[in-house]
Amino acid sequence: MKVLLCASGFLLWPGPAEAIPLFHLTTNRTELIRAEHKHHWWKLIRPKKKTPAEQLAYSERLVERGRLRSASSAFRALVYTWPDSPEAPRAQLKFAELLDRRKRYADAFDEYQFLIQYYPGHFAYNDVIRRQYELALMTVSWKRGFLFIRWREREKAISMLETMLQNAPHWEKADEAQYEVGRLYEEMGQEEMAIMAYAMVQQRYPRSPLAERALFNEVRCSYTLSRRYRHSSDLRMNAAAMAKDFLYRHPRSEFSAQARLYLEELYREQAEALYRQAQVYERTAPSLSSAVMIYERLITEYPASLWAQPARAQIEHLKIRMLKENDEY
Repeated sequence: MKVLLCASGFLLWPGPAEAIPLFHLTTNRTELIRAEHKHHWWKLIRPKKKTPAEQLAYSERLVERGRLRSASSAFRALVYTWPDSPEAPRAQLKFAELLDRRKRYADAFDEYQFLIQYYPGHFAYNDVIRRQYELALMTVSWKRGFLFIRWREREKAISMLETMLQNAPHWEKADEAQYEVGRLYEEMGQEEMAIMAYAMVQQRYPRSPLAERALFNEVRCSYTLSRRYRHSSDLRMNAAAMAKDFLYRHPRSEFSAQARLYLEELYREQAEALYRQAQVYERTAPSLSSAVMIYERLITEYPASLWAQPARAQIEHLKIRMLKENDEY
């Protein structure tokens, strides 16, 4: 009897027999699923019943009796022993839900992820994605009653959110999840990573109600970096450019006033930096014209600055000096 491989990935026997999924006829998928569970205790699990159907019924009876730990082990044993059985997806879902009920949120997230990866199409996808999102938020939110949230909780939440976004980048709350990644990075003081995360909100979800706020948060993070490294003219100018862009795109935003304050402060500092640079050139440059050029740049770029008028006065003073030097020469 011949075996035919059809385009849909099933092995078909001629005659009335039903289609058999290709992975049922190989141990590769079974070993792959087992290997995915790296915890040593998975290998120690043994089912109490002889068939997956009996094991599933037994596991669900344990849940009804309130024996959640025993039920967790029973569902786990089913998935490990019969990973390709029709009962395995339901057992995996129940196992994840029991971990969830027992407030083992990070473990529950991982088991939901295992379900998504190995049993797609066998569960309510949006419900599982929604729960993954909620679990990621709970990883940090339930600790906010304490004096501080440890670094690793935020890192774990970020990893969970990014995994969820890979699973469902167009899910109804994906924009919120992406925004939350940026917020957590910002809380951790990783402004560069926060800026990239906030930028993804605007790139992927430009119509999201959070897009405007995410852009302002980029401005705030850039401003924070410019405060941390005040010697960096590049960071200061980049922050100013972002604030200016925000005001251009959202002139009536609720964040416009703060963005304007950032911009004014950054402009003031940049004008002062140019003024100080010109003073150095006055003392060290071989030609006073270099200092004049910097003063002129200050006046052109920041005409309303408090440093503009002193710069004009210095230009007049330097021109007189240059004339005298030329006459003496």
